[in-house]
Amino acid sequence: MKKPAVTSRTAALVIERHFGRKPRAIRRIHGGLANHVFEVRVGKEEVILRISQRPEELQVFMKEQWAVSAARRKNVPTPEILEVFNDVIELPYMISRKVAGRAAGGVGRQRLMVLSELGEYAAAINQIPTHDFGHIFDWSPNKLSRNKTWKDYLDKELALEERLEMLRSSRLISPETLRTLQLAVRKLRNWKGRPTLNHGDIRLKNAILNDSNKIIAILDWETATIGDPLVDLGLATALWSDAGDERLPLAEGLDVAALGFGSRRDLAERYAAQTGRSVAHLPYYQALGLFRLACILEGSWARHVHGAADDPAFAALGAGVPVMARRARRLCGA
Repeated sequence: MKKPAVTSRTAALVIERHFGRKPRAIRRIHGGLANHVFEVRVGKEEVILRISQRPEELQVFMKEQWAVSAARRKNVPTPEILEVFNDVIELPYMISRKVAGRAAGGVGRQRLMVLSELGEYAAAINQIPTHDFGHIFDWSPNKLSRNKTWKDYLDKELALEERLEMLRSSRLISPETLRTLQLAVRKLRNWKGRPTLNHGDIRLKNAILNDSNKIIAILDWETATIGDPLVDLGLATALWSDAGDERLPLAEGLDVAALGFGSRRDLAERYAAQTGRSVAHLPYYQALGLFRLACILEGSWARHVHGAADDPAFAALGAGVPVMARRARRLCGA
């Protein structure tokens, strides 16, 4: 079945329904692979409208709305979500207030200060208590689709064995490296703790700064989940470049090690001091973070190879999985 086209007129219908007036201006801006994103001016308001062509995305938008509301109650800066629905155009959509600022990815020499602040907000997010594990949690009244245990989440939702099989069948990493990664990831089954909110992608590209380089909004809560809070820290520190590291194809910004911005251990210790949590087993969470991201990149690379993606950045992902596997192995001490 052909998906309906999403145009500026589609966006205007949603805005007119909820604001009672026609928008003064609509501009399509860059969005993700699944969402159409528009910047809209209506009256004195400036809002961001995201429309998905996937009906199931309504659940994701509802989860994001709950997570953002919970974070805002803990003084974590986020855009205010005004509406999540699908009644006007029969497609899921989200309306949020526009945050005036600039992306943190190109912050330059103020990077360490911004990262320090981002780490403090990550700690605040990871202290929001929740129930169950995975993407079905307090935001949903559902009972049957919840993962009651950490192991249920790893097997049923994260599908660890299927992801490992994807890496094996692709043959992009050596059998020895895969075995090391398998051992590190599977040790995660032994984690015991209370679930908390995880942002899922807490890094500079998802932060907005003001003119004083202070974070005024944390974006992209689509991958928010519930589980071990060290999952967020694992990915954030695994993507941090230490001196002597092989650079990842998707590495952001400056050579932080050469500029003396501190090591990933420094970042982890600051997080531990802020939260009181032990980071003794952080290498396992770093391996898990790289493992999950590698699987995503493998899918993006496959779409590029088969001509199903037009994002030029995907052309650089062919080397992504092997480099991540080597870093995961080294972080685990193998």
